[in-house]
Amino acid sequence: MLRIISSSIVLGSFFIIGCLPGDTRPEPARVYVTAEASDESLNGFTTDDGWAVHFDRLLAGLGNVSLEGDDCNEYSGSGYDRLYDFAVPGAQKLGEAYGLSKCDIEFRLRSPSDESLLQQGVTKQDLEFMRELELDNVEVPENISFFDGPLPRTGVYVRGGATRGDIVKRFEWKFVIRRYELSNCENPADGSTTSVVTLKGGDDLRLAISLHGDELFREGLELSDARTFNELAAADADGDGLISLTEVGAVAAPMVPPPVVEMNDRDENDLVPKLPGRAGFIVDHILPRLAYLDGNRCQVRIEEPRMGGGPF
Repeated sequence: MLRIISSSIVLGSFFIIGCLPGDTRPEPARVYVTAEASDESLNGFTTDDGWAVHFDRLLAGLGNVSLEGDDCNEYSGSGYDRLYDFAVPGAQKLGEAYGLSKCDIEFRLRSPSDESLLQQGVTKQDLEFMRELELDNVEVPENISFFDGPLPRTGVYVRGGATRGDIVKRFEWKFVIRRYELSNCENPADGSTTSVVTLKGGDDLRLAISLHGDELFREGLELSDARTFNELAAADADGDGLISLTEVGAVAAPMVPPPVVEMNDRDENDLVPKLPGRAGFIVDHILPRLAYLDGNRCQVRIEEPRMGGGPF
């Protein structure tokens, strides 16, 4: 009797599926996006004031490749995120999206979720490390179990060193960040926007995101601004050779225009701590500028609330 019932269920399911209409839309284009370290992140670089800087680890969460725009016909996007070590060589998949017409390619810089895909050189322990709540100097709502917004977790972690002559300094910084949406990546030389593409059926477009750790040492917002280390080295107040994020905060921030994302739009659901000095400058201005799409910086906005909300 059970066999007859099971057969009936299977047969009924077959007829139901068979009656569903097929997807009659035209064939879409595919946009395949990879992520890789910049040459400076991978091989180190020399600052304008003569320090040789290298990275041992450069962990960052990226994901959620999508196609946006009023004229864009998006078929599907990549709703998951990945955790990378951008001190490891090689291009690795970030995501792929399918669509047609004029579309803006968008991706996100964020703290990793507990289901992040671990990329080359990244371990489960690294993910747990990045997922630790960073509650210092943060006022947490009492109803935290019903909190509608991202909890304060690490989005970028960097560890490395710098040498000049016989002087050796180390740095190790964990950055709590907002979830940033990156798009409108523009080439300053000719004004072209590499993230805006016109997609035709059957196209197979390949784009690469590179993460530039050297930006952490830039003194301003322009690519022409110097990358320096002298002031950071001098901030090693206890002389232990390790420059902490607290010590970075004691260095004066560069005089720059307001942040690329308005920080005074905070509300009670924003748990990202406000850091002083150079540390605050890095968080507010530089971290959103680490990721380039096909060699071009991108415009930044804070990620819009996800459907369903809830802590992340």
